[in-house]
Amino acid sequence: MDWRGASGVSVVGSHHFRSFGSYVENLKRGETVVIPDVERDPRTASQSGELEAIHSRSLLNLPIMVRGVLDTVIFVLNAQVREWTSDEIDLVRQVGDRAHGAIARARAEQEQHILNEELSHRMKNTLAIVQAIATQTLREVSERDAVSALTQRIGALSRAHDALLKTRWVSAALEDVVKATLAAFDQAGRFHLEGPSLQIGPRATLSLSLLLHELATNAIKYGALSVQEGQVAITWSVEKGAKEDILRMSWTETGGPSAHSPSGQGFGSRLIGMGLIGTGGVELGYNPAGLIASMEAPLSQMQQP
Repeated sequence: MDWRGASGVSVVGSHHFRSFGSYVENLKRGETVVIPDVERDPRTASQSGELEAIHSRSLLNLPIMVRGVLDTVIFVLNAQVREWTSDEIDLVRQVGDRAHGAIARARAEQEQHILNEELSHRMKNTLAIVQAIATQTLREVSERDAVSALTQRIGALSRAHDALLKTRWVSAALEDVVKATLAAFDQAGRFHLEGPSLQIGPRATLSLSLLLHELATNAIKYGALSVQEGQVAITWSVEKGAKEDILRMSWTETGGPSAHSPSGQGFGSRLIGMGLIGTGGVELGYNPAGLIASMEAPLSQMQQP
């Protein structure tokens, strides 16, 4: 940071402390350096010319120590000889502490971002390895649809992970989750989304991704997306409940064949029946116009970290 008056000289850049005097040892010991006149102080007299060239006839250097080691120096320069008062020194110390705190937070956030990126990279590699292991392990299995379903579900988890990474695994935009999940099916223009901007938590993000993946897979195999003119509308809203707000979401297929209840209960059917956060709250309508899945869950649970 570089705060200075209109007539001040910028000192932004890299400097050797000893180029401006011999008081660096004081700073290393955590001692505040107050020099009213650089020409008269023995620590700076030999470098007074260099100091005055940057409008520094007097100076105040305040060290900030971290675990006993010099970490940051807050310095104030003045073009005139000046006696620094205790109130001025206290003010500089307060400003220094706040500035150092802000810098520390920025560093921590940057380090966290780098860590998240690294974790994301490793997670994606892990999911890719899991997919490869599943593919190789099950290569002799005659039921290729089951193998494909497994690897695709792993892919759905990977895309949900990408959506969460944008907010450091705190939450994800519901619309982003829906779009990322459905984009894998290459059915552009056949999905219609409508709903308010809404953040959901990591658990709900993963659950919703798998749920939508199963619904879209079934729509392609048996439902509206199995024919050219079929469409799917995904809508959501937040409504006031008796005790708390409720997220309601619907999956409505039109333009396809008549929907029929499945004859068996496979993993996909059970997953759909588990609802938005794995606790139910799903009604399935098998209608001549197509499947309608109505889902609901408490908004607070959908937004839990």
